[in-house]
Amino acid sequence: MLDAFRVWVRETWASRYRQDRPPEDIEIGLRIRLRPRDGWAAGFEPGLETQVVPQLEQAEATVAAFLPGAVFSFRDDSAQAPECRPARPDHVFAGFDSVGRPTWTSFAQALMDAGDDRIDRLYARPLVPLARVRLGKELKADQLASFGRSSRAYNVLGQVAAGLFQPRAGPPFAITVQVVEAWSPRPDAPRLRVNLLCGWEGFPEWRAGEDGAWVARAVRGLESRVEALDRTLREGGPDRWDRLRKVPGLMRDLAQSLERGGRQVSRRTGHARRRRDAGRPVAQALADVRGAPDDAFHEDRKAGTWVVTGPAGRTHVFSGEGRLVTSLRLTPAATEARRRRDRWVRIGPAEVAGARDRILAYGAGDGGGPASANTAISSSRSTSVRKGKPEA
Repeated sequence: MLDAFRVWVRETWASRYRQDRPPEDIEIGLRIRLRPRDGWAAGFEPGLETQVVPQLEQAEATVAAFLPGAVFSFRDDSAQAPECRPARPDHVFAGFDSVGRPTWTSFAQALMDAGDDRIDRLYARPLVPLARVRLGKELKADQLASFGRSSRAYNVLGQVAAGLFQPRAGPPFAITVQVVEAWSPRPDAPRLRVNLLCGWEGFPEWRAGEDGAWVARAVRGLESRVEALDRTLREGGPDRWDRLRKVPGLMRDLAQSLERGGRQVSRRTGHARRRRDAGRPVAQALADVRGAPDDAFHEDRKAGTWVVTGPAGRTHVFSGEGRLVTSLRLTPAATEARRRRDRWVRIGPAEVAGARDRILAYGAGDGGGPASANTAISSSRSTSVRKGKPEA
């Protein structure tokens, strides 16, 4: 009897998971009901498969597969492989290939592949973001069972791909927001997570600032609802699938929220945008610029902007012409991480003087007309070279 059970478990495992990397051991508990008054009849209650399969799923999910900002690669057993993150700002998650590797495509191509006739709106100005919902079974359609299709280590239940968003300083970009069932070796870890994926390095700052606040609010709303759903799942019970059927509705609500917010933002043109800008706390930013030491001035070489750090974590981002793009608060650790990655590079004394003058002149209403971020910064750098002063 035990040998038959062993064979059945082995075949069940082989039909669902990879066979080349099984766990070292699997502990399985079974409930058997005996009925002495019925001739000692015996049976599994609940059924054998109902008892065993969840235990196999937990044994298979022995690695912490969830990493914010990345999709787990079943082929590499890691979320750190290069293909786990979008390579370009306009890339969205397209699904897993046959061996469980994440694949990506441009948002425009994703709309085209889906036959979405709204694709022409991506070329309108101003950009109005669009959103598209896909369910997990679509994203895993090509994935083999032996490479994670049935795994709950990183089980995508649904996603919203949205774009294109046009920041004031940076390229148009897209985002992917996934609801993921991610089992963990930690018993207290949540099983349902929201994973936000974006290939533009400036996205965290944009999302934390004023311009991206509406996207942050929409994602936070989804996170709150997913946390509530996760609590009900952790309570247990046989109605797991009934509860997970709520996920498609959550994704549709997020898509509608993003599109509605995008339309509202697109209407802020002309006089409305100028009135909003007039209310931005520019005075504090300019005061920080006046009092900032030279080592507080940085160039964001990816976005083509100046970044000035101030007291109490205040951080101000300016375009090359000197216009305030956004202000936010960062911890010292977050600021230092950007410096270590060479995302923010301190600029030389002559460049600091040029940047400070340009920012203060623009803030005083004497900006001298528009200029691109890259042109302005390049001009400032060339001045320092002509004067023969060393750069930081």
